[in-house]
Amino acid sequence: MRIHGEVCIDPYAYLHDRADPRVPDYIAAENAHTAAVTESWRGLKNTLFSELARRMVEDDNTLPECIDDHWYYARVEAGKEYPLHCRRRGANAPEQVYLDENQLAQDRDYFDLATLSVCPRHELVAFVVDTQGDERYRLYIEDIGDKQLLADEIPDVGQDLAWLEDATTLLYTKTDANSRPYAVYAHVIGTPVTSDRLLFEEVDAAFFVSVWKSRSREYVFIETQSNSTSEVYCLDAKEIQLAPSLIRPRQMDVEYYLDHHGDRFFVLTNVDAADFKIMQASVAEPGVWYEWMPEQADSTVEFLEVFAGHMVIGERHNGLDRLRVVDMNSGEDHVIAFPDALYCVDVEDLDDYHCTFVRMNYSSLVTPECVIDYDISSRQSQVRKQHQVLGYDASRYLLARVYAGADGGIRVPITLLHRKDLCLDGSHPLLLVGYGAYEESLDIEFNSDYLSLVDRGAVVALAHVRGGGELGYDWYEQGRLLNKENSFSDFLHCAEYLISTGYTAAGKIAAWGASAGGLLVAVAAQRRADLFAAVVAEVPFVDVVNTLLDSNQLLTVHDYEEFGNPTRERDYRYMRNYSPYDNVCARDYPPMLITAGLHDQRVGFWESLKWVARLRSAKTDDNPLLLQVDTTGHYGETGRYQDLKRTAFIYAFLLKMWGLEE
Repeated sequence: MRIHGEVCIDPYAYLHDRADPRVPDYIAAENAHTAAVTESWRGLKNTLFSELARRMVEDDNTLPECIDDHWYYARVEAGKEYPLHCRRRGANAPEQVYLDENQLAQDRDYFDLATLSVCPRHELVAFVVDTQGDERYRLYIEDIGDKQLLADEIPDVGQDLAWLEDATTLLYTKTDANSRPYAVYAHVIGTPVTSDRLLFEEVDAAFFVSVWKSRSREYVFIETQSNSTSEVYCLDAKEIQLAPSLIRPRQMDVEYYLDHHGDRFFVLTNVDAADFKIMQASVAEPGVWYEWMPEQADSTVEFLEVFAGHMVIGERHNGLDRLRVVDMNSGEDHVIAFPDALYCVDVEDLDDYHCTFVRMNYSSLVTPECVIDYDISSRQSQVRKQHQVLGYDASRYLLARVYAGADGGIRVPITLLHRKDLCLDGSHPLLLVGYGAYEESLDIEFNSDYLSLVDRGAVVALAHVRGGGELGYDWYEQGRLLNKENSFSDFLHCAEYLISTGYTAAGKIAAWGASAGGLLVAVAAQRRADLFAAVVAEVPFVDVVNTLLDSNQLLTVHDYEEFGNPTRERDYRYMRNYSPYDNVCARDYPPMLITAGLHDQRVGFWESLKWVARLRSAKTDDNPLLLQVDTTGHYGETGRYQDLKRTAFIYAFLLKMWGLEE
């Protein structure tokens, strides 16, 4: 390849082409090698799987939600991979299982029911399914009464669905050849799909389209969004003759999102507010905005949920979740108080517009998830459900937040989990987890799987590096594009801090990251192999330059705003300096476990293949280098037991590399 005056040789480019007969042979050989190396771990993997499964509640159900006169919930049964979707017409009526995912998934290696939506008359349920892992969804509609699928089957759709109030018109997104949702169509039940009406089409490959209905059930919103810019259209949910109206034309680097209440729209936007503020507009003039809640100096507004009597505002404050509740009549607001210093909380997306409480999922690294209903008027919380973890005693564990010093006086937050009786003498293995991209925050929610490591003496550390959203927009901005190096240096500074403070020692750290987090740990391993006992890189984004030069991939154009565009020389040279595939050289590397999904649309399977092939040709050590290629997509296995088997496999690798297998 000739680019910017250079000639670049890529000896493993052929691994990009799945039609090349050498590719399946290579995958088979790598998988066979991994199976052979790990055969002796079978007992350890089985032990870990049993531990993980024992902590899982095998028979469980969600709290029922009342929609009109029906109570909807989902439940899982012991031994089954997927949920059953159920309802009762009245709280004490007999149960009706209206959709069983286990039946739909029967005889399939992969199954993902991404979205499920019941029509306003409660007679039909629409759902979209991916059976490959390639995010190419197919839309089905079932008659709930006789549980028969209708002939209205639509291929190549996105995940979003929105019923109009006539209960016969369904809005959905259509995907292009790269699985990008690019258009919104209206389908009338019982009519040919070929007659579906096109409502909106996005021609810019950097933008992804979504559609959803307001909780008030009066409006449908069509959003088109890139990494940094958005635009919204709305239409009347009761009007069959659809004509979407543009709220405000897109403007580069301006994001805005709408919700509806009475005669007003509420607008969450970053116009003159990097960490977002809330505006309001009349339904009659939706493009004319007036400030309703200004930007807060110490927090980022991440979402808003509008109900008839109140609004819930999700904020990120000092790196933690915070929920603000506003009385829609008086305008008074308050922040919900929680008992723990470190925690994770999110809001369940209830459909009942007139409900008078906030339903929350609350947990921390030491607090198993519980479902809490917060009454708006009394300001009292009621724990409606507490997830039980067999044999778990929270008093045995310590949760802490520390800060690593980084370049420019930056303090990088690290969240830690370990046994209370642990002596910080540098003798313990440590799992360092990171992500640091797309303004996504690494949440500190409860994960019972970690106990299989912590109970064996390991420390778990979550590194909240720049590029994530933990500390606001500026924290994200400092870790993207031509600032991406900050993500990598932050991660290494976290490792060095944890060594200097006695949590671990050099050569005892295992780094774990997935996707963009896989890029993070791959760069760390390239630059400071001496720090790591092991590296787990799941579906890692490691062939940065070549992927971003290929506009036929799902995220390439979208990612120009995150990583840069290598057709620009400055961007090219910057990313070429850190791209793991382009920086493999003759040197020692730590033990590595690398995964890939054959149908992954977000990070092509060939990235892991090429990286491993180049590592094998160059590395000077005899440490294990294992590649596992599955016939899945970006997010791996979907069944809950299959997911535990994957975790048990990774944990067995970690324990073996730490020498803790006994």
